[in-house]
Amino acid sequence: MNLEVLYIESQLSNSTGIISPTVIWDENDCMLVDAGLPGSYESIKNEFVRIGVRIENLNKIIITHSDIDHIGGLAGIISNLPQKLEIISHSVEKPYIQAEVPPVKLSKMEESIKLLEGETYERMKVLANSLRQNYPKLKADVDMVVDDGEELPFLGGIEIIHMPGHTKGHICLYLKNTKTLIAGDVLFVKENKIINEAVFNFDNELALKSMEKLLGYDIEKIICYHGGIFTGNVEDGIKKILGK
Repeated sequence: MNLEVLYIESQLSNSTGIISPTVIWDENDCMLVDAGLPGSYESIKNEFVRIGVRIENLNKIIITHSDIDHIGGLAGIISNLPQKLEIISHSVEKPYIQAEVPPVKLSKMEESIKLLEGETYERMKVLANSLRQNYPKLKADVDMVVDDGEELPFLGGIEIIHMPGHTKGHICLYLKNTKTLIAGDVLFVKENKIINEAVFNFDNELALKSMEKLLGYDIEKIICYHGGIFTGNVEDGIKKILGK
């Protein structure tokens, strides 16, 4: 089993940042973890070239959660590739990915906007309106749903950890063979530390409660969608976030 982190430059809110989808592959399967923002296909394709993997070998995409920077590029990837892609997510995230219901954080965003004023209010209002109008165009069918504790029977075995809080159906992936956690947005890397970005959580109290699960895993490396790879003392870092 092989693993590489992609580095995709993306416009996040009003600034440019780097997001880090992950590619896992062996002689039988090739899986992408998260799909970037709308319009990310060419950047993802270029990163496949950089890591020496043919994007035509991609046959699975697993989504950690349904935020726009994780699912926005999904429809574009599907439409640009001729092969069948198996789309995988937690059952709670499925209706959001399939655009059967509005994005989970849209109503919260719209409520928060009411407290703003001036240029910030106008900018966020445009963003919210655009999201409400365009999310149906980003839909993709989910072929397989997963739940907490399930082990995927490919790529050396990948354990699903349900971590509600950032969204209701957020999942992390634990790769036992390499003691690696693919954390999605449960954790961020900032200044070589792992942190919890409470402001982005749907329910921060629940997010912290979920994080306690990670203390039961032997983790040597964390891949965060925002911030990339962390290889410091994982247990100490999580305990510090939890105030232990």
